[in-house]
Amino acid sequence: MRIRLVALIAVVSALLVGCSLFTAAPASEDTSPTSAYPMTVVDDMGREVVVESEPARIVSLAPSNTEILFALGLGDKVVGVTNFCNYPPEVEGIDKIGDSFNVNIEAVVALDPDLVLGIDSHTEVADRLAELGIATYLLAPQSIEDTAKAIERVGVITGVPERGREVAEDMRQSLEAVAERLEGIEDRPRVLVLVDPAELWAVGPGTFLDEMIRIAGGENVAADIGQQYAQLSEEAVVARDPEVIILTWPAADQIRAREAFAGLSAVVNDRIYVVDGDTTSRPGPRLIEGLKEIVRAVHPDVELP
Repeated sequence: MRIRLVALIAVVSALLVGCSLFTAAPASEDTSPTSAYPMTVVDDMGREVVVESEPARIVSLAPSNTEILFALGLGDKVVGVTNFCNYPPEVEGIDKIGDSFNVNIEAVVALDPDLVLGIDSHTEVADRLAELGIATYLLAPQSIEDTAKAIERVGVITGVPERGREVAEDMRQSLEAVAERLEGIEDRPRVLVLVDPAELWAVGPGTFLDEMIRIAGGENVAADIGQQYAQLSEEAVVARDPEVIILTWPAADQIRAREAFAGLSAVVNDRIYVVDGDTTSRPGPRLIEGLKEIVRAVHPDVELP
């Protein structure tokens, strides 16, 4: 029951965060090599944000942002995170400010931050914090490259531009190395990714997992659902007959137990895989780890770097 509840929360969170991705403003290209304060920047939602001085107290409103901040070596400056922030392990002892989609404004203010880092679903929160004089920068990356650029921008804003560029370039080089291993592969298996196997919530277009499937040399059978996440019927899954089924929760037995799925290619050939739902969906430095998991599921014979 607990796993089921967490899965539903994850789906709702993904929907709340994902729905606004299509309307997000183009990512800012301000990745200058030096940081000078006071600094005026435009976030991914087109909001002008003034960062008065190098941030010493930072609050993160999303697990992805928390991972970015720690990758930049700023963990000692992070004074507040969400209940969902679980990586790296050091976040356990940091004060919590609620959930990513239910931010406790009072808790944020009480931490006296000089920078709050949010995501595209936090526009209302950002506006309220701005009224209180708290700089709030929102990120809305829509691809792996967008994520690399976002890391560079956070590096500039927080006073560690060189480290931001290092982390971003490492992501790009790792992505290129993976892509090189897949060159020349013509077989493109039909892939279905489910974020909630019990209710058959599938991953559609405009998501990191959809991008990863393409890079991994697969074909997303739910690319036609018209939205980032949608619930499929058993009949719709059977009609698509995925050759590979990828789950972000350990629930492969739920798929195998469905009588209607007995003839699915993925079930017959035992090609049901469980991947880390965090590394495959959080727009942060670990996306490359998630990509490698997807490649291992789609093309297990490919030797990865």
